[in-house]
Amino acid sequence: MSRLTILISYGGSWVHSTYTNGKTKAVLVPEKITLENLRNKVYDITNLDPNKYEITMKVIYDSTKNAWPVDIVDDDDVKIFITESILSSYKIPLCITLKQRQSNQQATIDFRQLPMSVDLNLGTRADLEDNNQYCDSENYLGEEEL
Repeated sequence: MSRLTILISYGGSWVHSTYTNGKTKAVLVPEKITLENLRNKVYDITNLDPNKYEITMKVIYDSTKNAWPVDIVDDDDVKIFITESILSSYKIPLCITLKQRQSNQQATIDFRQLPMSVDLNLGTRADLEDNNQYCDSENYLGEEEL
């Protein structure tokens, strides 16, 4: 399988369609690399945990007018990036931005252990008393009637 050298720029940010203040590393990748494999390569290079950081990959292709960064979001985008890198006389850097992921962990609360005050108005008390009388009757099957 044929391999290709690409430049991966990371640790910087986009300012007016220019990637600034980042580091760049040259890496050898297969020409048929997938988005998933490319992302894994980027996480390896940046030494970041994919569970804690989300990466965004963008490139700027040469054009006759002002070029805007192009997102790399699927395998087709990766194929185009690789093809353009092969055809180009210069290296097209793959620019990475990082965003820390929000924690999805939720605290478990056992409400049985917490004191809870309940204020029942007269209407609610009457409804509860009616419901309890119905539940105690011989006709109650464990479900409400429709």
